[in-house]
Amino acid sequence: MSESIKYKALQGCYWMLYCVGFVYVTYFLQEKGIAASMIGVVAAVCGVVSAFLQAYVGKLADRGHGMNWKSIMIALIIMNTLVTVGLGLFAEGMMAVFLFAVFMIFINCMMPLVNAACFYYQKSDIVIDFGSARAVGSIAFAAISVAVGKLTVLFGAPAVVGTGLALNLFLLLIVYSMPYYGDVAAQQQETAKKSGGQGSFLAKYPAFVLMMIGLSLVMSFHNCIQTYMLMILEHVGGTSDNLGVAIAIAAVMELVVLFRFSVLHKKFGTKTLLLACGLFYCLRGALYFLATEVWHIYLIQTLQAVTFALYASASTYYADEMMADEDKVTACRVWIR
Repeated sequence: MSESIKYKALQGCYWMLYCVGFVYVTYFLQEKGIAASMIGVVAAVCGVVSAFLQAYVGKLADRGHGMNWKSIMIALIIMNTLVTVGLGLFAEGMMAVFLFAVFMIFINCMMPLVNAACFYYQKSDIVIDFGSARAVGSIAFAAISVAVGKLTVLFGAPAVVGTGLALNLFLLLIVYSMPYYGDVAAQQQETAKKSGGQGSFLAKYPAFVLMMIGLSLVMSFHNCIQTYMLMILEHVGGTSDNLGVAIAIAAVMELVVLFRFSVLHKKFGTKTLLLACGLFYCLRGALYFLATEVWHIYLIQTLQAVTFALYASASTYYADEMMADEDKVTACRVWIR
């Protein structure tokens, strides 16, 4: 099996795991008797902790040597598998809150490494089409969101834990099977040192940092949509089954942009597309406020094509255009989704 196919499998399995963690967090914790206010605190704390840990993980992967994207990814998956087992055995009350928070943090920490694998293979002269691989992730995300929605109706909260455990194991097998060709990161670091390229990330890339801050605020809203989608649907008469459908609609709409992004990129450029993404998120938020029926939510979810899909695609190109090779994993840790 080629590296390209394995990378697509990595993207697919990772985004299925992400769906279980971040889309069904509200459902799972509600089933465990946790109040909505506490769920909001959990999501916020996970976001802050993940940001710091992603920075550390990104720097480790950038350094190379004994620590690389593959070894760190395997370690995170093993730890997350143990946490998932704990969710099945001990998750009641505040223990459920703590374990699910750790589950989400580990998933977030894997994200820069999934993207780093793409850069790694490209630097090893292996062709990886990030757009099509990310599209596989969206297809997988859509499929698992519907499947878990149906399973929760039949089996309740254990369906979330069981799916999460299975996906962790599949992800471990995929990463373990992916080849590692040596320390490309270390070579890049040595080149950077010789050229005087080291220094403060802010000092090196002020424009990138400003754009990152703005888009990070937009993504905070996106994460709120993911976390509270069940409550949004319940407000208009929906259930966890409708949650799976709503998330699937959004994921399918991403494909329209992901498969055609190269055309948009050539015509408009990354900066313009990222700004458009922010404007469409404003429209999306206003429409959620006005929605009164489940089908209204379904229609609003189609705006995923001009919001998150633009972000996921354009951010990859923007980071690649703005970053030196030795800093690309660091950029991935908080930027590319």
